[in-house]
Amino acid sequence: MNLIVNGAEAIGEGNPGEVAIRTETRDLDAEEIRREFPNDQLTPGSYAGIEVRDTGSGMDEATRNKIFDPFFTTKFQGRGLGLAAVSAS
Repeated sequence: MNLIVNGAEAIGEGNPGEVAIRTETRDLDAEEIRREFPNDQLTPGSYAGIEVRDTGSGMDEATRNKIFDPFFTTKFQGRGLGLAAVSAS
């Protein structure tokens, strides 16, 4: 839910916009894992994926570098772990 809420808040209240969610299953072999996930210890097999996109204004590089830090927020008052609770690694 944190990921979806962040996407909706990026659009802003009263603004037209969209949060799109896409899921997929992928069969990854050892070569794909080495290429796409070099820092993860995955084994070949089937994986589920989720992609969330929004039509918000985007983030600058400084914000992108911190979005998965616990308790980081761009809002007046944070509410908790935010996207750190979403991160898979």
